[in-house]
Parts: sequence; C-alpha cells; structure tokens
Amino acid sequence: MKKAFNSRSTEEILPNIHIVSVDSDVSAEISFTSDSETYSLSYPDHKEQNEFRQFSIFDNKCVNVHLTNKNQFEFRPAGLDFFADLIEAYKKVEKKISIDITVKSTAKDYSSLFDGESDIKSVLNTLTAETEIDDLKKLIPITEDEKTNRCKLEEQKAQLQTLKKDKEIASLNDYKELLTTLKTSITDNNILFTFESLIEIKTAITDCISKDLIAKTEGIEKFETDKICNVGSKEWKEFITAAQTFAKQQVDENEIYPKNDDNCLLCQQPLSTQAQKLIESYWAFIKSQSEQDAKDAQAALNILKKRYGELKFDMLPDDHVLTKWMFEKHNKEALEIKDQLQKQETLSESIITDLTTKTINDWVAVQIETTHIDTIIQTIEDSVTELQENDPTAEIKKLQSSITYLNHKEKLEQHIEDIETYVTNLKWADTATKAKGKIPKRKITDKEKELSGKYFNEAYVNAFNEECKLLNCEIGIDIAHTGSDGASYRQLFLKGKEPSKILSEGEQKIISLADFLAEMKLSEITCGVIFDDPVTSLDDGRKNRIAERIVKEAKQNQVIVFTHDLVFVSALISQCSELNIDHKCHWIEKRDDTPGYVFLNNAPSYENKYHNSAIPRSSYVLANKADCPPAQREYLIKSAFTELRTCYEVLVIRDLFKNVVQRFNERVSVDSLKSVCFDDVLVDELLDNFSKCCRYMEGHTHSDKYAYQKPTVENLNAEINRYDDIRTKIKKSKKNANG
Repeated sequence: MKKAFNSRSTEEILPNIHIVSVDSDVSAEISFTSDSETYSLSYPDHKEQNEFRQFSIFDNKCVNVHLTNKNQFEFRPAGLDFFADLIEAYKKVEKKISIDITVKSTAKDYSSLFDGESDIKSVLNTLTAETEIDDLKKLIPITEDEKTNRCKLEEQKAQLQTLKKDKEIASLNDYKELLTTLKTSITDNNILFTFESLIEIKTAITDCISKDLIAKTEGIEKFETDKICNVGSKEWKEFITAAQTFAKQQVDENEIYPKNDDNCLLCQQPLSTQAQKLIESYWAFIKSQSEQDAKDAQAALNILKKRYGELKFDMLPDDHVLTKWMFEKHNKEALEIKDQLQKQETLSESIITDLTTKTINDWVAVQIETTHIDTIIQTIEDSVTELQENDPTAEIKKLQSSITYLNHKEKLEQHIEDIETYVTNLKWADTATKAKGKIPKRKITDKEKELSGKYFNEAYVNAFNEECKLLNCEIGIDIAHTGSDGASYRQLFLKGKEPSKILSEGEQKIISLADFLAEMKLSEITCGVIFDDPVTSLDDGRKNRIAERIVKEAKQNQVIVFTHDLVFVSALISQCSELNIDHKCHWIEKRDDTPGYVFLNNAPSYENKYHNSAIPRSSYVLANKADCPPAQREYLIKSAFTELRTCYEVLVIRDLFKNVVQRFNERVSVDSLKSVCFDDVLVDELLDNFSKCCRYMEGHTHSDKYAYQKPTVENLNAEINRYDDIRTKIKKSKKNANG
C-alpha cells in the first residue's frame, strides 16, 4: 500500500526470503467501489490513475519524516498547483532548449578540410556566433581567370624549385657547427700543453719528491730495526695507516688503543710497555705535519694524472662525416690537425708516466693552430651567403601562398552551405542561451509563496493547531513555510529546534499524526486514509484520543487501520458505536508457518457476536456440504475451531464471571460480583472441553492430555455440541443459584 498510495516513507518490497525462486515483478490487484460499482486496478500498471492519489498512509516510519524533513505539501488548492506545473513546464522548455543548444553548438573543425594556411582558413579556425557569413560569401566563387592564374603560378613554382639550394645551405651549416665544436675541443686541450702548464707539472712532481723525503727522514730513525725492512717506504706507511683504522674499529668511540692490558691486534699476545709506546709512536708519526704534507702533494699529482687521463685526442675519426669532408675539401689542414693531436697524445702519456713514477723530465710544449679552422669556417659562411642571395625559397613561398589562397577559395565554395548552416546554428544557440537565462522561475516561486501564505498556509496552520487540540498535545509547535520551483514546503520546529530532539517518543508520534491529519483535512481529493499501528508506545489515554479522532475521520473518508494492539481495537469499536459509524474488524493469523490467513469479522473485540455457537455453526454447515471442495472444507474447519475458541473465551468472561473484568476495559464491575456463581465441577468440565477443542488447532498450545489431531467435519460438529452443552449447564447453574 505504501508503494501504491501516498506515503512519506516508502520501502522496497522484498520477495519471501525463505523461498528460493527467481525474481518476479511486484504487483497487486486493488478493488475500489464508487457509486455502488466495484472495479479493480492493478499496481504498478495503473499507478497514474487518480484512485492511487486519493489514499494516504501513516505509519511509524513516517513519524521522523514529518518531524525533521522539509516536506512538500501533497495536497493543496488546485489553483496553487498551477505554479508548480508552470515551473515544470519551464523546466521542460529549458531541457529542450539545452539539448538543442548542445546539438547546434557542437564544434565542427572545417579548417581541417583546408591544407596549408590562408586568410580564409584563419576565419574558419575562429567561427563563432559573431561571424559574418556574408563576408565569406564575398570570396566565392573562384573565377575562370583565377583558375588560369593558378596554373601559371604553379608553373613558376615548379621552375624555381629546380633552383633551390636549401639542402646545400643546410649541409654547409652542419659542417660549420662541427668545425666550431672541433675548435673548442682543440682549444681546451691546448691549455694543458702550454709551457706554463708543463712547468706547473714539473713543480708538482718536485714538491712531492721533496715532501716524501722530509716525511721519510723525520722520525724514521727511531723505527729502523734489523727485524723490519723498508721502514719509511710507501708500503710501510700504508700498513701503519691501515692498522690504526682497524684499531679504531675494535674499541668504543671515546676510547683509544692501545691502553694498559690491551693485546696485540694480530697475535693477541699481551702488549708490553715498550710495545705499547712503539704503537703510540706509530700513531704520532701518522699525524705528523710532514706526513700530511707528503699526502697532500701526492693528492695533487693524482688530480693531474686524472685530468690528463680524461683528455680526448680522437677528434677526427676516420668514419666521421667531418673527417671525410675535411680530407676531401681541406686535406692539408686535416693532416696537420691529426698529426698535432697525435703529438699531444704522446706527450700526455709521457706526463702521466712521470706523474706516476715521480720523474722529472724536460717536455716541449705542443700547440695546435686553430686559425686555419677559422679560415675554413669563414669560407663556409661566405658560400652560404652567396647561396642565400640566389636561393628562390622566399619567392616559392610567396607563390605557394597565392596558390593556397586560390585553392581555399575553391574549397570554400564546396562547403559554404554547411558552414552557413553551422554559423546560423551558433547564432541560434547564443540567442537561446541568453533567452534561457531570462526564464523567471524565481518570480514564479515568489508569487506561489505569496498566494500560498494568503490562501493556504494560514489555513494549514489552523488545521494543524486544531488537530493538536483534538489529540490533547498543544505544546507550541511552529510551522515554517518555504517555497522552491513553484512548490510549497513546510517544516516543524519547537523553539527553533527539531521536535525529534526534544519530544518524547509518544509526543513525537502525536505531533506527526497531527501534521498528517491537517494535510488530509485540507485535501480536496482524499477518499481514504490508512494507519499502520498509530498508537505504538502510547498510553491508554492517548490511545482513546487517537481512536476518537480516527473514527471521526471515518465520517468523511474511508479509514483502514492495521494494529496489533487489542486495547486500541476495542477503543476504535467503542468509538464507532458511540458515533454510530459502520465498521468491520478482521483477524489475520499465521498458520503452518504461512502468514496472511484472513478471518473476516473475527476478532477478540467482537466478543458480543460470540456469545453462542452461531458463527462456528455456520462454518460447519458450509463445510458439511457435499459439493464443498476439500481445500475450502479444510479452511472452513480450521476457521470454525478458531471461532469456537473465541466462544469459549466469551463464555468465561460473560457467563462465568458476568463481565466483572473485561479484557479491554479499565473499569472493574464490582457490582456484578453478586451474579457470579462458580461451580468447580462445571469449571473442570469447561476446561476439559476447551482442551479437546484446542487439540484440533494448529499452532495453539496443547495440553499434555490432548495432542494435536487433524480435524474433520465430524470432530467440528462434536466440539460445537460439546460447547452448547456446557453453556446450557452454566446458564442452568446460575438460574438454580439465583432461585
């Protein structure tokens, strides 16, 4: 029902999760009666029919929606719907315009159809709504004279292309760049083979030899012994340095080696005092200034060795394009450069050897002249200048520009209709975009708010307050009204706060119910209202109030109530009796683990109808007919036993206890106690009869004496007769007691 009719809270309808089956469509057949004519509509096939808009549902899940959400009014005066409809119409217009704008303004790259560059292509690259198509049309058509002229231009271009020198110019420029690089490399090498550079090398070697000698003579005497050869040699120094490094790894950071009681690092024998002092002398020698100076001098020689070792002398390899060109065009200069490079390479090897062995020799400086390279470069530049002066490239480019322009004129003529349509569409899209922005939706909403406030909102507030009064829940709820897209919305507040954060659960339900009923009261189309357990967690006083209000609603609309609360059912029936409202009450049970068995006009609150066995007897008569189908017979028998059980319950309340205590009435009838006549024999017989009846009822608690039996028509008849018999005995017993 919540899916089919109006509800503030809809839920997904799930299939029976206990049954493995393929998914099926959710549907229902719903019967309506109008002017005594009954007809059916199906959900969801007929969901758009007015009947489905004329019923509204209230349940527990709607409570929070009514209290916290900004809710749109479901029902308003028909005239006010005009604004929402108008907004909706404008939205549809906007949507259609937006789609058309998108289609008409989709970019098209006409310039890609035109090879080369021209003023025509530049215009096509920037087509917009502002483009004047007439300016393009003035450029067409291409005339016969222009076609003839284009042929002449192409002939001139072909003749000039035979004279082009651009490849030769590019080749010469490449050689020029290679020569420039060669000159730079030679110049860098020359610096290291000048007289001054060679003197610097000799000085460095001399300095290193001198400092080695000083380091060797200073303090070496005290280490000389017959037991160790080559004291003071390079290997000896490296051994001591390595020993000190290893010693530091054997002790903590802040400790030193050796100290008292330390062992030798190699043989692990205890160090004598003399041995300890000798090691300390080694460490002192390593730290001496002369030794450090010797190390620095050696480092300087190593840097020089590295520098000369990294030099490149193969600047003109045999397979290089520059080498081949040089030997072809400038053979003498190429041979001279290669010879000088070889001399520099030989000198470099001698220098590296002397640096390694610390040998002093007299070297002769070797310098490679670069002036002839400058001469060759100048010759290339002169040749390029001469070629450029006679090169037709600029003239060819000029001719090609004219040819391209004429080609574009011809191409433009072929596509002008499409281009004109495209520009026209762009202009339309631009105009439509501006027009779309002028749709006055805000003004429509403001007018709707104005008229709603004048003709509807105040009436709604009055209706809400009246409902709160009828439900005895006047606690100062405020209603805020807003508008959007031509529709009105309302939201409930209590002192500026959400009511759900302040009110009790019962008060929340009453306020949300008042909000729901107020909207129903102002509806011009509502025909029915459906309530699902509207009194959950409410006290009996509020239940009676709500029952009274719901029954009064039944004077205007059909009312359907689903509830588990029998006290509330009793209150509804009592109010119907007081207000003379026709009503029907049905009972739904679960049988054989299957829910949904409906028993019409059968409920505990219908107790007066079960004061005798007439109802179960009528079910028996139908079940006992020869033409009754087996399934129908079984259903009637089960229903009859349920009805018979209710007859027993009413018998206890009315006849044994004379209505002293009723299930759905707070008042205890003390005066009726004088009519109570309690006979233990009859009570035992009644209990035994009731137990026999219950053994034929599935799902009912059975006594140990009587287990469940599947009932037959004969069983049903016997149990009804048994009930009539005990009822007669109880009535006779009361008469005898009163007599």
